[in-house]
Amino acid sequence: GHYSIYDADSQLLSDLDYDGFHHRFSVTIDADTLYDMAYVYARLYISYEGGPWEHYATSQAYHIYANSGDDHFTIESELADGFPTGHYDIRIELYNADTGHWLLSYGPYDDYSLMSIPLEDSYEDSPYDYYEGSVEASVVVGAHGSMHGLWLALPLLLILGRKQQGRDADINPLG
Repeated sequence: GHYSIYDADSQLLSDLDYDGFHHRFSVTIDADTLYDMAYVYARLYISYEGGPWEHYATSQAYHIYANSGDDHFTIESELADGFPTGHYDIRIELYNADTGHWLLSYGPYDDYSLMSIPLEDSYEDSPYDYYEGSVEASVVVGAHGSMHGLWLALPLLLILGRKQQGRDADINPLG
């Protein structure tokens, strides 16, 4: 076809109880096209130990440029609750962002970094004992991109803005 995934990579990010099973992980996708440029998005699915595939994340729409290695996209996920400790496979489906048409699937048999990922939810990954209530399974998903640094700087900008308002009030008692 006209589209391919050159590379995909999973990275384990957080294992609070040091048992080898993580509750935070990321998947990085480097998709290519025969065209000069294409507008795509990815849907990610997770499978617990060979079970059914469940959709867990959708990326934002983004541009890919021919076979450039600089147009990769990362989705960081945190398994909140309802994901038993075990080995999970990841499948990526790529879609045309303009039409919504499916372009391709890429999974654990295409790339071993998407196979048998040791995961568990954040309740199981905690070094502390939590009350195990009937909380639905949920996933917190964040995509890393050019806005990421701005979100990190936002609290600092708010603090600086408040300090400046305090100074202005000291200089101008009517304002």
